[in-house]
Amino acid sequence: MSKDIAERLGDYTKLLKAESLDLIDFDLLISYLEMAKEALVELQEKSSLVEKVTEDAKDEVRRMLSAIRRVKGETTSASMITKLLDSPNLSYEDLKSLKKEVTSEFNRRLPNRPGSHQEKSTADDYLTTSEFK
Repeated sequence: MSKDIAERLGDYTKLLKAESLDLIDFDLLISYLEMAKEALVELQEKSSLVEKVTEDAKDEVRRMLSAIRRVKGETTSASMITKLLDSPNLSYEDLKSLKKEVTSEFNRRLPNRPGSHQEKSTADDYLTTSEFK
C-alpha cells in the first residue's frame, strides 16, 4: 500500500473519530479503501510466498546437515544450527550465512555427491528459484 493511501486513510480515520462527516469525501474514501484492500491482498500473497521460499531454504540446509552429520559422526554443531533454523527470530541475513556455511561444509565433506559442485550463490542471488528445483 502506498504511503499516500495510508496517510489519506489516517486522515479519514481522524475525521471519523472527530465525527466531522461533512469534511469526508465518501466516494474518495471508498476508492482509498478499495486500493488498500487490493494492496493488502497482494502483500498477503507475497508474504505467503516468502514463507514458502524461506522454509524451502531451511529444509535444504537441514538435508545438507543430515548428510554432513552422517559423514562426520558429530552432532553438536548440526544440532546448534538446527536450533537456529527453528528460531522464530532467524533473520534473512542469518539464514544466508548459515546456508553459505553449511553448503561449503557439505561440498567439502561430500565432493562426489550430486549437487555438491553447484555454483556457489552470491548474496545477491541467494534465494533464486533455480536453487529449489
